[in-house]
This record gives sequence, structure tokens and C-alpha cells, in this order.
Amino acid sequence: MVHDVTWEIPKLKNDLAAKHRQTFWVRAMSRGAGENKEFHYVEVQHTRRPVTANFVALVEAGIITVDYALHKKSETRARDHGYLFKIHPDNLGALFPPPVVYALS
Repeated sequence: MVHDVTWEIPKLKNDLAAKHRQTFWVRAMSRGAGENKEFHYVEVQHTRRPVTANFVALVEAGIITVDYALHKKSETRARDHGYLFKIHPDNLGALFPPPVVYALS
């Protein structure tokens, strides 16, 4: 198997715990498009202290995915935005204890 990228799992877990010590996930409804796009914020979920012990299993199961964000700036230049670890909002409960939910409407 060829590896393009390798991460140290303990470092990823430490970074996850540090970055998401407390996180507010905002849910909004939108309408319109382009300059006329509007957002109505309806809910905030406040999570604390991710369960880092679940991280590897969630990656292996495909619940946490990794995207490499890169876009072409010109014919000869690219902009590297790095790696994005993503999880669907419906799966946050697999990574975080139950959140405090605030209804905004």
C-alpha cells in the first residue's frame, strides 16, 4: 500500500482536543443566491471535550473523512488550504458528549 500522507494518531487526538475544547456549531436556513443570499440562524449546539478515543474508529468507518483543499489560482500557481477533517452534523454525537442546544427562534 502506498501512503501519500501519514499522521501521528496521538498528535491528531491532541490537536482535536485542543481545537474543540469548546465549539459552537451554528445551524441556519438560507434563501436566495449570490449577493441576495440571506441566512436565518435557527440553532446553536455547544459541544465540549471531544471523545478522542473514538477518533480512529470513526475515521476507519468513514464517519470522519479527510478532504485536501487545493484550488488553482492561475495556470502556474495553486493555493493550498491543507487537510480538512469532516464529520456530518448527524454524527457529532459519536465524537462529542451530548451538546447544550440553544434555539434561536
